[in-house]
Amino acid sequence: EERFDPAQRIRELSRSTWRVERPSDAEEGLETPEPATGGESRPGNEARALGTAWHTLFEALAAKRKLPIKEIDTRAIVREVLEASGPVVAAVLETQAEGRLEAFMASPLWKELAAAERVLTEVPFSLAREDGDETVLRSGIVDLAFLGKGGWTIVDYKSDRASEATLRNRHASQIQAYVDAWGSLFSGQRPRGFIWSTHLDRALSIIEPPIP
Repeated sequence: EERFDPAQRIRELSRSTWRVERPSDAEEGLETPEPATGGESRPGNEARALGTAWHTLFEALAAKRKLPIKEIDTRAIVREVLEASGPVVAAVLETQAEGRLEAFMASPLWKELAAAERVLTEVPFSLAREDGDETVLRSGIVDLAFLGKGGWTIVDYKSDRASEATLRNRHASQIQAYVDAWGSLFSGQRPRGFIWSTHLDRALSIIEPPIP
């Protein structure tokens, strides 16, 4: 007869054997998109809706990367995305979104994106690792990844109204995690990692691959 300890089994079954980590979890509540008139803070649902709209705008723009810049109708992109985003988001972004997209197209990063061999947007990933008795599942979504002559580049869009130093301190660990994950998925390649700040209208280099 096998000895069975109900209390021990309950403890075993109550102890999680797996957990999910998202590199962006540590930033929950920190990212502060463009404020409403007067600078008041926004409730969480509205902030998430604004973030979603920004990501959709840049994804729609990236889809037109092969066109000459003069043929890219940023006004039409903004109109289509904001119509789908609802009146609250449209009221905040309608006066600034077009200029933000044009700033991206004027950047060196856009030139690299336009010339890239392969471009992926909003890419979900999950990687498992063992941590003692637990299996840890790390998951996230890479906003933009493109393959150029020098290898992969990872870009994460951030709408925080913050200084460069704050953006780096706040989001560098997330970019590092995404770069590490991408390097695991594409063995032997060490991507670059950037933040594109919609507030500063420029790219911030976070991770650069080591020089061979």
